[in-house]
Amino acid sequence: MRYEAEMIPPLKSFLIEELYLDAVEEEFTAGYGIADIVGIKCNRQRLKARIDTGFKSVANIRELSILVSLQEDNPSSAEELARAIGLSESYIKKKLLKSLIEKGYVERKGAGYALVKDVFSFTDLVVSVEAKLTKWRDALAQAKRYQHFSNIVFVALPQHTVKKINTELFKDNNIGILSVEDDSVRIELMPKRMTPKTFLMHLYCNEVFYENSNSRLHLSH
Repeated sequence: MRYEAEMIPPLKSFLIEELYLDAVEEEFTAGYGIADIVGIKCNRQRLKARIDTGFKSVANIRELSILVSLQEDNPSSAEELARAIGLSESYIKKKLLKSLIEKGYVERKGAGYALVKDVFSFTDLVVSVEAKLTKWRDALAQAKRYQHFSNIVFVALPQHTVKKINTELFKDNNIGILSVEDDSVRIELMPKRMTPKTFLMHLYCNEVFYENSNSRLHLSH
C-alpha cells in the first residue's frame, strides 16, 4: 500500500458491511478539520419523522446557532441573538433569520423571533476515520478533533505501521485503531462510544448528511 487513497475503498466497505452504517461521506468536515471518512447509522423513527415534515436541511453552522438559541414560547430579538452568537444584528436579520423563516423553522412574533420547528438529530451513531500511511501521531491529533461531532473515532493505518505505534496514547484519548491490508480491515483497538463534545457540531454533521445523502436516505427507508 503506497498511497492513503488506496485505504479508502476497503474502509468504506468496512463501515457499511461490518459496522452496518447507512451512509458514508469522504473528505467530510463539520468545522473541526477534514476527516477522510465519516459514516452514520440512522434512527429510522427519527429519520422518518424528519422526512415526513418536508423541512429542508440546515447545513449552515450559523443558521443552526440561531436555531439552538431560539425557543417556541419565548421570542428573542435580533439584538439578543447577536449578543448570544457573536454576529452582527444586521447580518442575523438579513441573512440568517430570513433564510430560516423561508425554510419554515422560524417565525416573527411581535418584535422578536420564535422557533416553529426544532431541528433534531436523526442519527444513532456517527463514526469518523482518519487514514494515514505512517504519520500516526498526526493522525491521532486530527482524530481527536472529530470527537466534537462523532460517537466513535478511528485512526486507520497499514498493518506494518500499527506494529510501531504507541497504543496507550490511543487508549488514553479514546481513539480506536484500524489496520488495513489490501482489501482487509481489522479492528485493533475498539474505542468506547462517547457523546460528541459539541452538540452544535454533531447537529451540523447530521444536517450535512441529510443534505448530501438525501436521496439515499430516502430510498433506504
